Amino acid sequence: MDKFINKMRRSLGINGLLTALFGVFVIVWPEKSASFISMIIAFSLLVTGFVRFLASFNRKNEIDMNHIVNVMVSIVYWLAGIFIFADVKYATISLLIVVGILVGIAWVSEGISQLTFLNNISNRRAAFVFLAIINIIAGVVLIISPFIGGLLLWQFLGFMLLFIGVMKLVQYFVIRS
Repeated sequence: MDKFINKMRRSLGINGLLTALFGVFVIVWPEKSASFISMIIAFSLLVTGFVRFLASFNRKNEIDMNHIVNVMVSIVYWLAGIFIFADVKYATISLLIVVGILVGIAWVSEGISQLTFLNNISNRRAAFVFLAIINIIAGVVLIISPFIGGLLLWQFLGFMLLFIGVMKLVQYFVIRS
């Protein structure tokens, strides 16, 4: 059992250190870290397209519609990966904008959902109304200014990663071998 606990402790320490370092990377260099993530996405698109392309030729059947669709999807993956690598800065900005818009839409719909849920609650509606209005306002702000909102969300992610990493490191040092 001690061997298992030591492995878990070591794993927790490494995970905490890497999480905290990535959190610092996101906080100190938000643009570079977002560009790094964009490049990882581009690389994964290229690899996925390549694997899918090979898998479509690995079939024993004759060429059918599924084979053609798989080849076309592979080409789309390749093109997306190539376009991201061609202009990483623009791809990163686009990624932040898309994240800002999607989170904004999610928050607006969450606020609307909370307001419609109020019909089922008889008392203490003030807190629900307040939270629903905050969600709707925050969502609209993100939709209106998605790049800045996406960048702020990215920074928030960095702070959360740093916090989680530090907490895991604290656990690492608290657990005795």
